Amino acid sequence: QKDHFSNTLDKPEIFIEGAGEELIGTIFDSLNNINKAKGSKLVIVHLPTENEYWNKYNDGFHEFIRQEVEKRGIMYLNLVEEVRRVSYSEITKLFFQKDINGFDQSKGHLTPIGNTFVTKRISKTIAKIDSFITQ
Repeated sequence: QKDHFSNTLDKPEIFIEGAGEELIGTIFDSLNNINKAKGSKLVIVHLPTENEYWNKYNDGFHEFIRQEVEKRGIMYLNLVEEVRRVSYSEITKLFFQKDINGFDQSKGHLTPIGNTFVTKRISKTIAKIDSFITQ
């Protein structure tokens, strides 16, 4: 008998062993087709978390996503490496260090300075796309 979702919650490996790869590909294909139909260019951006500054647990997943989007001709901008180049003394300016009033669970999210940091990098990438398209 095949496992039903409700029976597998204590067995996450069932979902990790390739089960989501086809779905992820389908999602990227759909997003890419929607953008092509609109005459726009899809760019997948991975916004970093403060936790990703400290550890590399998700690096394999980031590499998988990069491979999936690139084989579909989609640009992937992973800002984790950019954040990891920031010094420890500066990293605390990019992410909220505690929850703030009116923004539950804000600790670890980008601050206004952090948003400016990622916005500049995204803008720079989009400018490259624009100059490539207009050539």
